[in-house]
Amino acid sequence: RAAEPDAAARAYAAFGAKLARAGLPRVAHEGPLAYAERIACARPELAAEARAICRLYAELRYGAGSTDVRRLAARVAAFSARPKR
Repeated sequence: RAAEPDAAARAYAAFGAKLARAGLPRVAHEGPLAYAERIACARPELAAEARAICRLYAELRYGAGSTDVRRLAARVAAFSARPKR
């Protein structure tokens, strides 16, 4: 039985779900930094925030974990892939 995702994984999954609804789903073999670059190519207006979110997640998941998961969750909550009017 798989362990329940931690807060960072849940936030990153929510980020991916927002982008999937916008037509940019993450593929299974794609790491967070590669995903950010693909988003940047497809939707340049999302590049800065997508890179920041993916970098925070990578730091939490693969780095020293010095980043606060609440910061990641807040940025994901504020993120929108919808075009601005």
